[in-house]
Amino acid sequence: MRDIALLLKGHEISVKISHQGRVRKSEIEQQLKSGRDREPFRVLISKRHFQVDLRLAIIKCESQGPVSVGVIDMNGLKAINDTFGHGAGDEAIRSYLLAVAGVLETKGEAYRGDGGDEVFLVIPTLAFSEATQLAKAILRQINNERLAQWPDVRLSASFGLAWTEDPAHSPDDLSRNADELMYRAKKASKDTSTSRLALQGTEEIEVIGQDI
Repeated sequence: MRDIALLLKGHEISVKISHQGRVRKSEIEQQLKSGRDREPFRVLISKRHFQVDLRLAIIKCESQGPVSVGVIDMNGLKAINDTFGHGAGDEAIRSYLLAVAGVLETKGEAYRGDGGDEVFLVIPTLAFSEATQLAKAILRQINNERLAQWPDVRLSASFGLAWTEDPAHSPDDLSRNADELMYRAKKASKDTSTSRLALQGTEEIEVIGQDI
């Protein structure tokens, strides 16, 4: 048996999981997901739910397959604000969040804090190769977004993607790995016309360009 502590609204819940995974996970999931709030644009889930959801997804690795964690950060947001104004910056963030949500759909969950442009993803059950293709599709959609009032604005992002299939994997370590990969992609972004994707297990940084 293994004890796993989950944090819910400031209270620690200890979940006991046997080798066969006989735990009332569906009831716990419903409790965790009820009444969840959203980030200021109300497009994505508030980041305060990220760690709990990630812990639960990792627990289910044993029976349902791997879980991938992504960290995405917009490129050039400060330049957009400085050149076009904060109205353009807000619209750029909204379009960026909608692009993530629109491609992700029901394949995972996306989270954002109360400010800034970092987005965190939890993608359960998909093979890492499938999660990689999903990440590329998200970046292409971000690249293809256009702002009606500011047609000269071009969006791009840096993306780090990590994964595990070990139900004992530390959630903090997994999210830290994804964050470090995102910063590797960010350092490789010499311009804001294309996006970059850094993947666990390879030194190569993939460049994702515009489709239109």
